Amino acid sequence: MRNDVRLWLVRKYIEFGAPENVAYEIPEEYRPVLDTTKEKEKPKSGIVYYDLSLTDLLEAGLLSVGDELVMSYKPRGGNQKKYKAVITKEGSMIVLDKKFKSPSYAALLGIQDAGSDRKTVNGWTSWKNRNGKLLADLRSEYLKQKENEAEQAASAAG
Repeated sequence: MRNDVRLWLVRKYIEFGAPENVAYEIPEEYRPVLDTTKEKEKPKSGIVYYDLSLTDLLEAGLLSVGDELVMSYKPRGGNQKKYKAVITKEGSMIVLDKKFKSPSYAALLGIQDAGSDRKTVNGWTSWKNRNGKLLADLRSEYLKQKENEAEQAASAAG
């Protein structure tokens, strides 16, 4: 007996400073996190979703506990501010004495602290390590490592 399983993640977002404002991200039907059905073809969209976290970068050695990340931001008509984040052992970032699992929420705190009224920011393209590499670049290195590992495993098996 075989049962096909599809699993989706529903994400909950709470606005900084207004915890009564809650939004839920309901994924599209065609994008389950786990799909055991045979049909794997999914519609193409302009949005790219990476299923990885800072913990993955820590485990791959691309980040280390205690590493400092920096971000600069200058709102329109405001002054440039620099923010520092410290990577924790559980893969979080500490910014302005607050802990975040998401680089985007950590960056959002910074830009709002600088005086912006923006509600979103891409933290992966905002934070840089001590060598000036964006988190997005480290993510690309991680994905390349995984791709190489998969190719090596496939060639060893075949």
